[in-house]
Amino acid sequence: AALDNASLADHQGLPRHAADLLDALCRPFPGAFDLHHKAASLLSGFGQHEMATTLYEQMAAIDPGQVAGHLQLGIQYQKAGRYDDAIARFKQVIALAPANGPAYMLLANSRPMTESDLELCQIYERALDQPGVSDEARACIGFGLGKIQDDLGNYDRAAGYYRTANALRRRQISFSHAGWNQLVERLIRVFGEVNLSTRPP
Repeated sequence: AALDNASLADHQGLPRHAADLLDALCRPFPGAFDLHHKAASLLSGFGQHEMATTLYEQMAAIDPGQVAGHLQLGIQYQKAGRYDDAIARFKQVIALAPANGPAYMLLANSRPMTESDLELCQIYERALDQPGVSDEARACIGFGLGKIQDDLGNYDRAAGYYRTANALRRRQISFSHAGWNQLVERLIRVFGEVNLSTRPP
């Protein structure tokens, strides 16, 4: 109910009041990570990025092994222009969960990469070689590698990574021509039975 009240307050143009409601809700339960994640996500959506960042920082301090908190904290740092802090968080996520695809992509997009970031390419390549990494994660890692190589001016290499990542992404999208045809036929049948001349004016 408190989460709903906070959303209602924000919709009424009272984002600060909404933030205060969430703060009062979370303060007595410092270890309730699901609640804190929901509250921090709402705070960010309300434009209260500093409060969201503080909440994520508290979660990371209480449980340094919590991957989701570090990832979201990195995103908040990016929004605040704290790119070095964001990169540190994304690297921490990768250390904790080497198959976390979004962390690789977010890290690569934190700032323009330079020659001093070449060691990242090795980290990314090793991640691609790991068994059990999902196609979704491989696509994210590939897009990240493409971004790094693009920043370094290695355009042919970047294009190769982008092609591979796009192919992996396409494999995740399931489209059935037969299913689409059946849907269209059903719509034609349903609307063919509707007598449009009897519509009210």
